Amino acid sequence: MNDRESIFPFGTLLALLVPFILMLFLGMYSLPVCFNMAIGMGTTRRRMLPAFIGISLLQYFLGAGMVYLCCLLEKWIFRIAYAGIENELDMQTVFQWKYIVPACIALAAWNTWMGAVYMKYEKKAFLFFWVLWMTIFIGGFRINRMLEKQYDHPFLRIYVKVAEWFREFPESAVLPAIVLISAVLIAVSYRILCRQQVQSHSGNR
Repeated sequence: MNDRESIFPFGTLLALLVPFILMLFLGMYSLPVCFNMAIGMGTTRRRMLPAFIGISLLQYFLGAGMVYLCCLLEKWIFRIAYAGIENELDMQTVFQWKYIVPACIALAAWNTWMGAVYMKYEKKAFLFFWVLWMTIFIGGFRINRMLEKQYDHPFLRIYVKVAEWFREFPESAVLPAIVLISAVLIAVSYRILCRQQVQSHSGNR
């Protein structure tokens, strides 16, 4: 055991990351269901998309609120069960409106774009997102292990330089950029949905 003991909020971290990762790659399936149901019942695309995004944002805000409550509960448990032991990471600093709002907007825009692309290209889009997911998951794990072992590789040097370049961007520029990119994704999604037909078991119409 180390001379200096510390604790880490794994509970809050898992409560935040697991739903985020699932929604990041599985949330695309909600748009086709809502689109086919809404348009099939006579709703226009111009009304359907804002409603879908609004409901998605509401769900994400509620989810963030539930994770924040878990964070407070975990901190309360730490204060009682591990009084005097240092907490390595204060997750409560993440739950600020300046972070929550852009993150929820970006997640809603990403899922909307993924859903629109999936509806247009179907199996090809699924294959692309599956490859992207495996690349990020497996590739990120291997890169992390190589960095821990301090391998000297040209790819790792490029990766470190790019990561340092992104870290140099100020927060005041990154957060508005996320919102702007989200708006572009939503606009592209709307263009795709304008030409998308309703899909049913009996065929397209």
